[in-house]
Amino acid sequence: MQQTLLITGLTCLIAAIVGGGLKAFGIEIPLLSSRVRQVVLGLFGLILIAVGLFPLFPPGSVTVYEDNVPDTNSHGIRFLELTAKSVHNPPKVNERIRVEFTLQNAGDKPVDLLGIWVTAYDPSGKQKDFAYLKINRTMMPLEKITTSGERTLDTAGTWELGPHYALGERWDGERYPGHWKRFHLAVMP
Repeated sequence: MQQTLLITGLTCLIAAIVGGGLKAFGIEIPLLSSRVRQVVLGLFGLILIAVGLFPLFPPGSVTVYEDNVPDTNSHGIRFLELTAKSVHNPPKVNERIRVEFTLQNAGDKPVDLLGIWVTAYDPSGKQKDFAYLKINRTMMPLEKITTSGERTLDTAGTWELGPHYALGERWDGERYPGHWKRFHLAVMP
């Protein structure tokens, strides 16, 4: 992915400099008749190069927590897997964590899924949920849903994180899984 971003960014940048009419690396950019388009193409190329050179999670990112033990709760929702990654293990303050998890409707009847997200509590107990995906739809039997997201771990100490969802037909009277499949993660100063 990084190589693709770099090559595409470099091609856009060169095309902006020469005014288009460039075919390189399997990418063809026609002649540009507008300076504004050249500037926009050049800026786009620089952005792609920057993202390619400085990814949010460099290739050296490590798994800080992993759970592949399936578990079905009383709602008939089956937890399948969860992976948490950061730059260091254990993560340090102000580093980002990326959490991805998969849930499945293990029952034989559809369920109304209002939302799915990663619940997070910092060391002081303040709730800092992220990766919120508002679905508001019916989840069919055996259907799987994966969500992922990132957040900055802005406080040293032990964080509590885990998969979370809301079931129901509307947001008043929804059902939650409680502290199901949560894990603790030490964040270093």
